Amino acid sequence: MIKKIFIISFFLLTALAACGNSNYLNVNVHQLKKAIASRQNILILDVRTTGEYTGELGHIAGSKLIPLHLLSNSLEQISGFKNLPVYVICRSGNRSISGSTILAENGFKKVYNVEGGMRAWNSAGYPISR
Repeated sequence: MIKKIFIISFFLLTALAACGNSNYLNVNVHQLKKAIASRQNILILDVRTTGEYTGELGHIAGSKLIPLHLLSNSLEQISGFKNLPVYVICRSGNRSISGSTILAENGFKKVYNVEGGMRAWNSAGYPISR
């Protein structure tokens, strides 16, 4: 009986976890690097502050900075990407979750949250701009 309850609980929790972020996908920095290398038309959206963008961790060349607190009111700046891949990045992967959610809730179809953010990008040894 306990085994049955455990199995049912496991499947229910798995189903709930899968529904939690169904409007965007989580990707790692290696997947983002491959997307950049493929030269497909993508947007890398950095949702950090201006100081962070130009600071120690730098930013990815070609990325667009729209700080998270301004994103909801700045969607027209990136409306041309509603049907194209948008990779959302921040310092460590927390604010990018919020940014990804905002985009998905506003009709962006291909939203990718970059887990680990610029910390992971730097740790992987990928190039940065300042």
